[in-house]
Amino acid sequence: MKRLSALILLLLPLACTPRLYPPEVDLPDRYLHDAGYSAASGDIPDRWWRLFGDTTLNRLVERALENNRDLAAAASSIEEARASLGAVRAQYLPQIGVDISAGADYTAATKIVQSYAVEPTLSWEVPLFGALRHASEAARAQLAASEWAYAGVRLSLAAEVATTYFTLLEYERDLAIARSSYDLRRESAALIDSMFRYACPTAWRSTRHAVWSTPLRPTFRSTGGLWSRPGCR
Repeated sequence: MKRLSALILLLLPLACTPRLYPPEVDLPDRYLHDAGYSAASGDIPDRWWRLFGDTTLNRLVERALENNRDLAAAASSIEEARASLGAVRAQYLPQIGVDISAGADYTAATKIVQSYAVEPTLSWEVPLFGALRHASEAARAQLAASEWAYAGVRLSLAAEVATTYFTLLEYERDLAIARSSYDLRRESAALIDSMFRYACPTAWRSTRHAVWSTPLRPTFRSTGGLWSRPGCR
């Protein structure tokens, strides 16, 4: 009995392993360019793209979220981390199993002798050295990292789809404005031609030159190669 007590007292300090803490990072009280923004502005809704009220954008983002392989891989990582955490937690419970074996021996006297054995097993690991506790903390940290990675991939994918969609709308608007400006110039040229035919040819030359020499808006960078300015005949 004394030997058992001495053994327990010897192993007791070994069970008191130091607790591992995450590294501390000194974060600033405020960001450099956060003037004019409230603290609640960082709370992004789960489906933030619906704030624009565009059904086409909603459909494109949802389709991308359903069919993107990177997002599916991130979701699979979350399920894997959850399964790992469950496996680690199961080590705290008693382990019950059954061993089944069968064999046969042959001798000249007894011929073939068959033997069967069913042996139940029961084991329970006592975490004296903190291995299971640290394994559980590592599994929880891995699960949290997988969840944040999934949120990051999801946010990046939705933002990329929304940016591409709004860029396309901008190009379409620029193209419509450029075509409208072209049509207005053609109408102005037709009016000037009528002035030459029926009114004053001197004003026709100066006005026609001013109309066709004025450049279009420089913001039509996306539509500059779609149409060419006709020359004066």
